[in-house]
Amino acid sequence: MDVGCLSRFCRGVPESKLAIHDLGNRKAPSEAFPVRVNLISLEREHLSAEALESCRIAANKYMVKTLGKENFHMRICPQPLNILRINKMLTCAGADRLQTDVVREALRRARNKLPGKQLIQNSQKHGFTGLFRDEYDELKANKRLLSRGLVSYENHIPNDC
Repeated sequence: MDVGCLSRFCRGVPESKLAIHDLGNRKAPSEAFPVRVNLISLEREHLSAEALESCRIAANKYMVKTLGKENFHMRICPQPLNILRINKMLTCAGADRLQTDVVREALRRARNKLPGKQLIQNSQKHGFTGLFRDEYDELKANKRLLSRGLVSYENHIPNDC
């Protein structure tokens, strides 16, 4: 957070009212959910914590009812703070057995809870890793990935060994 935004009128950042940021099967490895679908706001606007919580509940309820709790992982990225203006994004990773239509429908229902215009986007990245799918497949084929929960990191080997 930028310290310059604090003043004598705004002394600190309020606590988040969002109950849960990670939903579904959080402990699954990154190979379990290779598909990533994003809900991105096309406008810069203030969102209340209540709107984000309502969005989370709508998407989670549909995903659990359709797929079950262990067959998806959903993450809410923005922090609902009063003094920040951020670009909002809700991310959902699904597996091969999970049709993208189910995720898109859940995010469509969540989109109805938010003000402004949103875009549902199929990401080119592999799940919640920061790697694109072809990079991930190449590193996995070369056995240069170490699985650390949800994110797989590249296994760096020092050159002086």
